[in-house]
Amino acid sequence: MNCPAILINHLKKHGRNFIVEKRGNTTQVLFNKCKLKMITRSLEKPKTGFQITALFKKDFLKRFKLGDYCLSDKIQNPQPYYYDFCNKNIRFTHDEIYAIDIKNCYWETAYRLGMMSDKIYEYGLSLRYESEYEQEEIKTMRNACIGGLFTPTLIEHYRDGKMIDSKNIDSKYAKAYFQVINTVYELSQKAIRGLNGNFLYFLTDCFFVKNGSVNSIVKCIQRAGYEYNVKSISLQKVEFNKAYKKIIWREGNGNEDKYYSFSKIQQVT
Repeated sequence: MNCPAILINHLKKHGRNFIVEKRGNTTQVLFNKCKLKMITRSLEKPKTGFQITALFKKDFLKRFKLGDYCLSDKIQNPQPYYYDFCNKNIRFTHDEIYAIDIKNCYWETAYRLGMMSDKIYEYGLSLRYESEYEQEEIKTMRNACIGGLFTPTLIEHYRDGKMIDSKNIDSKYAKAYFQVINTVYELSQKAIRGLNGNFLYFLTDCFFVKNGSVNSIVKCIQRAGYEYNVKSISLQKVEFNKAYKKIIWREGNGNEDKYYSFSKIQQVT
């Protein structure tokens, strides 16, 4: 059991009046005019990767306060999971397929929009670990920096040790998150325009297309100024059920299955 849970259970057991505020991996407990803030994290995750989220947040808030980054009222909330969409007919195919991945997609986009300084941007990209697992965790933590802008705060009120009210408060920086998502989505829409049947999927930051459309996607990414990777893949399976759809593939001649699953509400057509 983590420290916040231990403290909260103690206060409940002794019938105290207190307030709990939870946001992401941060829990803040207010009682007897005291405020205790605790951060929890998995010990399996790289410490440096975890620290980048705190550094990014501090830098973002500073730039927001100084006016180096301004929220626009024109930013619209996208449909749920805007960044994960596919065409209407998800299907299995034996055609030669390529995955075109936009490198550091969301980190790069947030930087271009002015959400972080050169120092934080370069630091985030400089993080390196020997193991593939740790390196993937670093990428996850960079994306978590952007996702954290959207994370709401859960506020729980306790009286005599019992919860009397619970509500979610939206983040006032959610529009910054949506601005990043919208920017990537708009790029993807430009890239796939006119591809018709050669376009298969766009998942998070990666295009899946048939061989004949690789150059078209690459040129669009280059014009936008992003770096990219191109890999040959083979679809292994496409699964359907009432709750979700799942795409399974392998890279090149590899024998390791990779997959992405998403619920039907994530399908944007």
